[in-house]
Amino acid sequence: MDDQVAGPSSSADSTCVHSSSTAAQSAKYLEQARSLCFNQKNYGRAVHYYLLSVKTDPSLKSAIKNELSVAVQEFVDELRSAGELEKIIQVYQSVCEICPENEFVLNNLGSFLYSIGYVDEAAAYFLQALKSDPTNNVSSENLQTVFSALIERWHYKMINDAERNLRYQEVVQQAVDAGNDSVLDVGTGSGLLSMIAVRCGAKNVVACEQSKAMCEIATNVISQNSMCHNINLLHTSSHDMTITPDDINHRPNLMVTEIFDAALFGEHIIPTVRDVWSRLLRPGEGVSTIIPGSADVYVCVIECQYIRQQTSFLEKSFGSLSIGNIDIVGATGSGVSTGDPYTTLDMHSVKGGYTMLTTPTKIISVDFNKPETLSEDVLGRPMELSLNVLRPGSADAVAVWFDLHLNDTVTLTTSPTAAPCCWEQAIFPLSKNNNKGQQSNQTTAGDHMIIAIQLTENSTCLRLLSWAIGNPKTITENGSGISNSSSDPNDLETRLCAGSVDTVVSSDEAVRKLNDPNYAFAILHDVHACLTKRCVIDGRNFDTVMAADGLATIADPAAAFAYRLGDIGLRAPVSVIDMTRVFPLVSLHLLKAGLASRVLLVDQSDRNGVHAVCRENGIPTTALSWGDAKFDKMNTGGETWDVIVADLIEPSGRLRSGVLEDITLAKAFVLDLDGVIIPSQLTLHSVCIQSEELQAMSSVIDDYRTLGFKIADTMNEFMTTTHQDIDLLSLSHTSLTAPVQLFQIDLNESGENSTSVTEALITSCTECHAITTTSVIESGHITAVPYWFTVGASNTSTADSATHWNVAAVLLKRPLHVVKGDTVEITATLKNSCVTITLEVRK
Repeated sequence: MDDQVAGPSSSADSTCVHSSSTAAQSAKYLEQARSLCFNQKNYGRAVHYYLLSVKTDPSLKSAIKNELSVAVQEFVDELRSAGELEKIIQVYQSVCEICPENEFVLNNLGSFLYSIGYVDEAAAYFLQALKSDPTNNVSSENLQTVFSALIERWHYKMINDAERNLRYQEVVQQAVDAGNDSVLDVGTGSGLLSMIAVRCGAKNVVACEQSKAMCEIATNVISQNSMCHNINLLHTSSHDMTITPDDINHRPNLMVTEIFDAALFGEHIIPTVRDVWSRLLRPGEGVSTIIPGSADVYVCVIECQYIRQQTSFLEKSFGSLSIGNIDIVGATGSGVSTGDPYTTLDMHSVKGGYTMLTTPTKIISVDFNKPETLSEDVLGRPMELSLNVLRPGSADAVAVWFDLHLNDTVTLTTSPTAAPCCWEQAIFPLSKNNNKGQQSNQTTAGDHMIIAIQLTENSTCLRLLSWAIGNPKTITENGSGISNSSSDPNDLETRLCAGSVDTVVSSDEAVRKLNDPNYAFAILHDVHACLTKRCVIDGRNFDTVMAADGLATIADPAAAFAYRLGDIGLRAPVSVIDMTRVFPLVSLHLLKAGLASRVLLVDQSDRNGVHAVCRENGIPTTALSWGDAKFDKMNTGGETWDVIVADLIEPSGRLRSGVLEDITLAKAFVLDLDGVIIPSQLTLHSVCIQSEELQAMSSVIDDYRTLGFKIADTMNEFMTTTHQDIDLLSLSHTSLTAPVQLFQIDLNESGENSTSVTEALITSCTECHAITTTSVIESGHITAVPYWFTVGASNTSTADSATHWNVAAVLLKRPLHVVKGDTVEITATLKNSCVTITLEVRK
């Protein structure tokens, strides 16, 4: 393939650089590059000539930056499709060597490296992009993502847990005083437990940390606390450590650790403890000890609407569609290999709350100081429990938590009935795939819930094998007990692959979205309002008929549309581009109702599920086509589309990445001149709040919480300034201002003689600013600015706790002190589908 990228070592290029006809030669190269890029679509050769032109005349760098960036990205897309990943890196590196200040290329290289697992390297390029352009909010957002990957957010919540830190220090002090003064800290994280051990008088402390980023943080933290000579920190796994002068020069007699996930076992605590006992700790009964010493794991069946709505689609119909014979289920707990066996939630703040249907029951006890009890033969046995149902309700999930016994007298608990702590609870949805003959999740008082659980995969993964409701004897006789059940976690996947597609597996978020009536209403409201403008009834337009029928004042166009649906004749059914990236029930409804003639599904991978719904509803699959959002490359033969249905907001509360740019491309290349975007408009709102709870999720608040150790400065370098998935109703906070509207986007503006955001997005590098002032209604410290959207003509709010959405927030790196009566100036910037917000206080 003749599309090599120019590099700095080419002797031919050097000759060009030193040519006396530099300007003419550079112009020739640039002319060739533009012809190759825009006319011939030969992007590899175009990049080659763009770089030649810049090497010949460096003053062109700024003028061709956008063109070069487009050519590079198009070429990279071609290489990615061909699977030539190594060549992609070569292309980016060649471009960056010649144009090291091109923030677009630097950002895209960082994104590519992140996508293939080179997180540290990605961070370096995002930082370089921001150095070149500090206002590049895309690189800033990407850097936030990298920070979250390098330093997972639960680290901050854990370090801020003063009660947990104090209890660990209390127990370590007792152990050291008892003679266990040679310490091994496994998974040291920030180094806090190692520093506690030094403070308590340990003579030798060795710490290991597998994460490169966390090891570097621990190094800085230990140095800041003047303990470099007291702690031997190793960037390694404990499994790779040996009793040698390079690792541990003598066997420790105390291990401290906190490698526990919400279900206790997911961070490999059992294999780690087995290995440490067998190779590293001093042998002999009572000679060595581990903190924590033991743990008990509890289960409880709960009713929770939030979980139910992400486990399966609860309706048997949607609009004109019948889906009674098809189950649309969330991936978690579904049994497919891509789905996790459980998710995690903070039950203290789950939307809509929860109800315990059974008494919390201990299911597993582990003693980390008795290694003979930790074998897989012992812990890996399937466990079956019969739980007495206390009250009627819907059995939606099994919640799992644990008590962590640091020693015989000090216990930390993650129970949802105790005070909130740094751990969440593990949630096993009760899906139809792992139940045994159940037609319903409904329980009544006196029922028995039979659940079977097993610790699998070398004691690292807790799995729910089966569940059933009823009388234990009846359940067993029906073949639903564990002894007669299949525990194959891929049972559903096997059936799907075999072609028996009666179950559609989607993401938990997508299922929750489909169960949100507000989401469906927001889209159908705009769809029906749009279609009414294209309808005729007895030769009259729809609006005229509605006025004659006395329905012109109906607030809900969808209801009005349904009223006359039987009488309406469309001039022609509409063509729809579905960009929702969720199971396309809206578009399939339009096809079955005869309101749409054809649908293009963008970035929709679930063809089996879509075809299953089509079969059940008699929808011809010939009306469907599949594609991606590269509308500028779509070969339509001049054909256009009438309606674009988009999903603008992620369930986490943020704008979907690149969505406004995708819409702009669609409007420019494939949307009919009279076509419409649905939802039609988007409005951004915000409020200034004070919330210590939100601070603790994203930064180390102070040294008090870390027992006086200096950790905040180092950890907070990785603080993210955007937080997602916030439920304002359950978040502990104080509103210091009233909510304000920042700006509104009309996605259906033509753009002619307009200064709207839509017009600004025609060139995605153009910023849109909105400045709003608001008064402080209560004195305090502004720590965050949550923001949310109202969507569509129906003004459905993503802050409504009844919807599937949560809200996002911009966090201030330093709290802003305000006094009642002050004025706060809020500046909101929209660029590349990213929102940034800054504040200024006026006294």
